[in-house]
Amino acid sequence: MGSTALQSLVEPQGKITVMRGHWLVSKSGIKIMPTYHPAALLRDASKKRPVWEDFQQVKEAFLNLPEL
Repeated sequence: MGSTALQSLVEPQGKITVMRGHWLVSKSGIKIMPTYHPAALLRDASKKRPVWEDFQQVKEAFLNLPEL
């Protein structure tokens, strides 16, 4: 969560405000949904809705995983 994680895992020059809410694939092939860091929500309450929407996408992806 947050720009530090985004830049470490996916794109060193990545911007969280641009890339959040879009599925990305890491160098190791893992799907990643960038979103704001929880501390950002404490500083700016307007970010709560976008994070909620991001987590809804993550939940949907999880529920659609094939069973083992």
